[in-house]
Amino acid sequence: MGPHNIAFARPAQFAYPCGMDIVLEYVAMLKINGPATGSTIQVAEGTSLADLLEQLGVPERHRGVISPFVNNASASRSYTLREGDRVFLSMPIGGG
Repeated sequence: MGPHNIAFARPAQFAYPCGMDIVLEYVAMLKINGPATGSTIQVAEGTSLADLLEQLGVPERHRGVISPFVNNASASRSYTLREGDRVFLSMPIGGG
């Protein structure tokens, strides 16, 4: 695993010596490879929201339309995640 990979399970072989727990939530129409919405996951220190989107398998062409929130506030993709952050990934919905 590289320095910014996500550990979905926490057996010793997947734990990061400097890892942090965050809560990941996302809208149902966003297809994520891995953890279910509401899961607590472990990420390496220094992981940004952009890194997280890549690691979750979100296609690059979709990353620009996702609106990330951290702890109920809008956040840029360059935001560096911290222990205990609650990440919510939203997508705009159009209609009329």
